[in-house]
Amino acid sequence: MSCVANTAEQRREMLAAAGADMPDRRLIETRIGRFFAVRRFDRPAPRQRPHLHSAAGLLPADS
Repeated sequence: MSCVANTAEQRREMLAAAGADMPDRRLIETRIGRFFAVRRFDRPAPRQRPHLHSAAGLLPADS
């Protein structure tokens, strides 16, 4: 398992043990490595995105 995927899974296990509500997740194996995938919390359904604004978009500020 890659170091990043292993660390992410260990942190997820600790959060779940502490009672945190955890989204669906899985480790994905490919020919180039293993990856930790988590269901997005900000998308209630596929192809549905919440409307939001950033502070930079709301304020009269130049980037």
